Amino acid sequence: HGFMTDAECDHVIDTAEPLMEKSGVIDAQTGAETFDKIRTSFGAFLPIAFDDVVARVERRAAEWAMIPSANQEQLHVLRYTVGQQYADHWDAFDANVKDKINYENGRQRLATILMYLNDVEDGGETVFPHPSAEWMTAADPAAGGGSATGSGRGRGTVLGA
Repeated sequence: HGFMTDAECDHVIDTAEPLMEKSGVIDAQTGAETFDKIRTSFGAFLPIAFDDVVARVERRAAEWAMIPSANQEQLHVLRYTVGQQYADHWDAFDANVKDKINYENGRQRLATILMYLNDVEDGGETVFPHPSAEWMTAADPAAGGGSATGSGRGRGTVLGA
């Protein structure tokens, strides 16, 4: 708990809200974004160091993950409403996809940090089915619920829903 202040959570939500679009997934064969029923949320990517608050959160995440901030992806803010989900999925790219498009150009995900920005009455958990674990969250604990293991080459990486 305490990874982000209430004010930082509110700022990130307010900043992302006008940028929200239907969430997509990356096609493992082409590397192109596509839409699939396994992911029904809305999301917004905030540009790196978009403002002082975003930059501060990014620096904190880099320190927490022990990965240089230069290796970070943009903050991806997601909004789920009742009934929305991101079903079971691997949280890294498979190095064996066509032309290794995602792995060889440096886009492989090494770690995932989940930052919950608000509290909900019901639902909202993140499930890691192997081994089975649910992270019930209050706003902002940076659940640390996922990181790639081994080589990060798409096998043995985090499976989450």
